[in-house]
Amino acid sequence: MLDRGGCGVAGGVCAGAADLAFWCVGGADLFLVEVRRFLLLGVWEEQISFGWRCGGFCGWVCGRSIFVFGGDKSVFLIVEKKAKGNGNTRDVGMAEKLMHAVRYDSYGGGASGLKHVEVPVPTPGEGEVLLNLEARSLNPVDRKTQKGMLRPLFPRKFPFIPVTDVAGEVVEVGPEVKNFKAGDKVVAYLGPLGGGLGEYAIAKVSLTVPRPPEVSPAEGAGLAVAGLTAHMALTQSAGVKLDGSGPRKNILITAASGGVGHYAVQLAKLGNTRISWSVFEPSLNSKGKVIDITPGLSSMWTFAVKKLTFSKKQLVPLLVAPNGENLNFLVNLVKEGKLKTIIDSKHPLSKAEDAWAKIIDGHATGKIIIEP
Repeated sequence: MLDRGGCGVAGGVCAGAADLAFWCVGGADLFLVEVRRFLLLGVWEEQISFGWRCGGFCGWVCGRSIFVFGGDKSVFLIVEKKAKGNGNTRDVGMAEKLMHAVRYDSYGGGASGLKHVEVPVPTPGEGEVLLNLEARSLNPVDRKTQKGMLRPLFPRKFPFIPVTDVAGEVVEVGPEVKNFKAGDKVVAYLGPLGGGLGEYAIAKVSLTVPRPPEVSPAEGAGLAVAGLTAHMALTQSAGVKLDGSGPRKNILITAASGGVGHYAVQLAKLGNTRISWSVFEPSLNSKGKVIDITPGLSSMWTFAVKKLTFSKKQLVPLLVAPNGENLNFLVNLVKEGKLKTIIDSKHPLSKAEDAWAKIIDGHATGKIIIEP
């Protein structure tokens, strides 16, 4: 049974109340509106909805839906109340607020598969914050995801806005968020759902950390995947203690000029280690010591014998599981001058495909950054 209410029912506010009636259903989770011949402005919690009648047509805008009905008689609309702090958009006046974003619509396509679009600004849910992004960094996993190489682990729903490593400013917080507020500068890992190639993105509070003024947006944006991979490989797989204690470790770092590698070299120096590393030829300079390791007949014979005799070899798999505590540790190392993000190149969001082509090409020295 419907309970008839008045114009101010359950927090609802209306203007132009002539020939207007409200009914509430199920504790105001749904409400039924009858509009006969007047302009309606209804405000429901923080959501703004508009109804109108013009030229024999009545309409209603609620969230992302627009309902239009013809005729001069009564029009009934059942509108589901939007849960506060949830959903995919924010309502601003009669239209959604849009943002510029770069996405792709299917696997493959490379840089040419990226599309510049206008999409609704997302709304943070419980335990989330909305960020106005100031910098993003690309990782090889971004182009591998687009290529479909990680489909068994992380199947994509299209269209998809990629990139996970960002830095920005909090502009809105979701319900139950106590440790961040609008205006806070932060570094965040967005997770497999991505979203970094937009002007705004949603981040989970558990994977968001404060960014001190000593750390630039570009420096902070480079840390999440690459920095945490290097950190976990050294501390968990190799057992290196970054306070310099513990037994001495001999560490070989391959691709030391790359995104992960350049962080790994710096972090390894904080421990009790003897470090060797390899780099792509253009990264060599006259100040470094070069050891040319070219496999000869003797090494090929050794390899063959190990294969034939099933010689024991140790391979330690590493599954990177980003967490806020370790990300905050790296941000503080940058603040203290003990860790540096080497930047290969910077690109505006409007030229994101140029940065994408560069990550596909490989051999970047440090991090590829995309700024507003």
